[in-house]
Amino acid sequence: MSLKSLSKTRWKIEPNGVTIYPYGIFYVFTAILAVFFTGLIILYITYQNTSITESLPVVLFFVLMLVAFWSFGGTYIQFDNRKGTMRKMLFGFLPTTTIPLAQLQGIKAVTTLQTYKYHLFLKDAQYGKGIVVSSGFSKNDDPNAIAFVNEAVPLIHSYLDRYNSPADYVAEQITAYRFFEQDGHVYAIKSKKVGLLVFGAIF
Repeated sequence: MSLKSLSKTRWKIEPNGVTIYPYGIFYVFTAILAVFFTGLIILYITYQNTSITESLPVVLFFVLMLVAFWSFGGTYIQFDNRKGTMRKMLFGFLPTTTIPLAQLQGIKAVTTLQTYKYHLFLKDAQYGKGIVVSSGFSKNDDPNAIAFVNEAVPLIHSYLDRYNSPADYVAEQITAYRFFEQDGHVYAIKSKKVGLLVFGAIF
């Protein structure tokens, strides 16, 4: 399986559920970082005139970074129709989020700049940021996006329909914006700039 295919949204349909792998792009990031880190290590050893043994702490640090990125690519989201739950498994083995299907509203496209992704929204936060369930797409006719919408999304929505009740769709009046900033007729998703700066500084 090539890195290009790994970077796309992947899903697995089973008798009692659907499993989605939306973070495959991190495999591509890992490959790029591996080349970059290898160059840095060679430069470090050459200009510091050290051996690979003496540079072992630096090498181990870079290796740990690569392992973290590669492992994050294995993160998946599982919709279990039998148990009636949605689980997000960080690194493919660490459960971080478990939500009953009865609390989920559905999957919708969210556009950011020139790309779009599909997000899963909760019934009590239908206009929030949602949970990312796909990789990014740049074209409306992207074959991977079309296949995802035609194969995985309808099946997941059929699971959610099973747990719906009329009380879930009683409209509530919106008096304040929690996730958006309003500028005239434009609504922009709020972003935590401090968090982004810290994340950018680290990496």
